Amino acid sequence: MNGKNRIYVFLIFIGLSFTRTEIEQNLCDYFRNNIFDLENEIKKMQQLLHNSDLKKEKIRNQIIECRNKLKHIDIFLRYSEPVLYRKINGPLEVEWETEVFEKHEKPYRREGKGFFLIQEGLNETQPDFKKIREWAKDLDKDLKKYLHDTIIIEINKPEYFPFAARLFILNLLTLYTTGFENADEGRILPELKISLTEFKKQVQLYEQTTGLHYLPEFHSLVENSIKWLGNHNNYENFDHYGFIKRFVVPLFSLNQVFIQSHQLKSKQLIDYSLNNHSKSIFSKNLYYAQNTKGIFSSVTKKEDLDKIYQFGEMLFADPILSGNNKRSCSSCHRPDQFFTDNSRSSALNFTQTGFLSRNSPDLMGAPFQHLIMWDGRHLDLMEQFLSVIQNKEEMNARIQDVMNKILSCPE
Repeated sequence: MNGKNRIYVFLIFIGLSFTRTEIEQNLCDYFRNNIFDLENEIKKMQQLLHNSDLKKEKIRNQIIECRNKLKHIDIFLRYSEPVLYRKINGPLEVEWETEVFEKHEKPYRREGKGFFLIQEGLNETQPDFKKIREWAKDLDKDLKKYLHDTIIIEINKPEYFPFAARLFILNLLTLYTTGFENADEGRILPELKISLTEFKKQVQLYEQTTGLHYLPEFHSLVENSIKWLGNHNNYENFDHYGFIKRFVVPLFSLNQVFIQSHQLKSKQLIDYSLNNHSKSIFSKNLYYAQNTKGIFSSVTKKEDLDKIYQFGEMLFADPILSGNNKRSCSSCHRPDQFFTDNSRSSALNFTQTGFLSRNSPDLMGAPFQHLIMWDGRHLDLMEQFLSVIQNKEEMNARIQDVMNKILSCPE
């Protein structure tokens, strides 16, 4: 083969890589085809946004078409490149986050755009079409980044889909059934049905490609969840907890069994914080990268840990942590109100002459948070605790004085 023929063969290969495949033999074909379909719908939406005659209803209808196509491959997009996904369907214009294993690094700024923000913008009484166009700009180009070889190669590997499916099932519990990533409440359940219908196809393609098979119960659960959603059209009356109990919890368990029985290992960073041996979606050891013991990590004996917890509970309610010995943590974070204060918009300041600028955040799940306080200014509870103790508006104490008072206690 001479040099010219090699070039022709290479160009044909590139052309095939970026065209639609009529017969889907595997998950890669399925993924590519749906990327192209979604890209076409995005271009139609972009064209409508640049027309001189802007009609909100036409644009809304086209967004529905785009989101319907998005739901065919949401499982792949979220799992393969979660940061890039924010440019396709980001729920916030700007997000700040820290990585699981980089908790003491500065938070990353993540910029979002895409379908959700466009929906939100159109819902305004006077839509800012300049901003909406910005959220839609380059959406098709960002989508095409998912066709990079590094992503495509991974999709057909035996370990890829079960771990992507695990994230998908977790999102059934959180994102897909709550409206967090869809500004149109009326479309939450239809999109959920599309996602599960496509998930059924994806499981079949995976089994066909790899020769690995899920248990029959798994297939039945997926099928029955689709039928169940067919009888639930009104989101206001949607039995969220019934859906979770009947389908999400057992699907997660069976997917975990599949991962373990085939000894699958993931190299994706997104999986490092999840425990492959945890059978329940509500298990306390599901996120085993979370260390709630902090500086007491070396303590392993239950009786010692119990004493530490009791001591912490005593300190939480003890006013000796404040400068005037009159205010405790529980003064603002009331245990009978889920560790916040629902009796007023914000707690009284230290001198009792005014109010704090913000309401007391509830502390439920606080040990698992990566950014503490409403503005995320602290990276861990130790840092937050030291700040509050010394804040003149809150506890107004000096650390050394607090230590002296604690050490002087007889108990």
